Amino acid sequence: MQEIMFLHFSTTVFLPIMACNSYLSYKTFDIIFLNIINFKIKKGGAYGMKKWGFLFVLVLSVFLISACGGSSETGGDGISEDGTLTIGETGLYSSTAGDFEVTLNSVKFETGEDGEKALRGTYVVANATVTSRASKAVNIEDVLPFKIFVDNVVNWNNVTAGTEFSFGTQISGEIKEGDSVTGEIIFDARESDTYKIMLGSKAETTKLEWDLTPDDFQ
Repeated sequence: MQEIMFLHFSTTVFLPIMACNSYLSYKTFDIIFLNIINFKIKKGGAYGMKKWGFLFVLVLSVFLISACGGSSETGGDGISEDGTLTIGETGLYSSTAGDFEVTLNSVKFETGEDGEKALRGTYVVANATVTSRASKAVNIEDVLPFKIFVDNVVNWNNVTAGTEFSFGTQISGEIKEGDSVTGEIIFDARESDTYKIMLGSKAETTKLEWDLTPDDFQ
């Protein structure tokens, strides 16, 4: 009776682990379980079954935690498919035009020279690298809707693509599959201690975000 109860408990609780963890197959499950049963038969008694049954539960619990509890949005290549990123991390942005890998390399403040002063107070300049996975050539400015939030409020006065400044030029131009382009994303924003650069929109299920603090700026 104890063997039947243990078998029922083990199969109903731990078999779902195999759906989460490709490293633990059903065959492995059978080997572990049968070895425990064989050991119990050799040693005899309910005490052996209870002791080694507990060990079986403990071992598979570790697999359960590592298989299902540790899931994330990061792919096997280390590229995040959604969520909040830090400077230097790469995210994957998906759009109707295709997929694009985006890395924010650095951020800095610029005031601009005479004749190019920021209307809102300062320029937030983000250096980014974009790699295209799209099957056809596209213009970066048409498919990557960057925006900046200041104190969690969207700043609509973004700089027009292709605009040239003494400190850089807003990233623009055509990009083809496999190509990488590095350039500036320039925002005219008011001064603050906290900024958020977003690729996509809050309504989208797939978006990339970079939360920036003064320590992130060069």
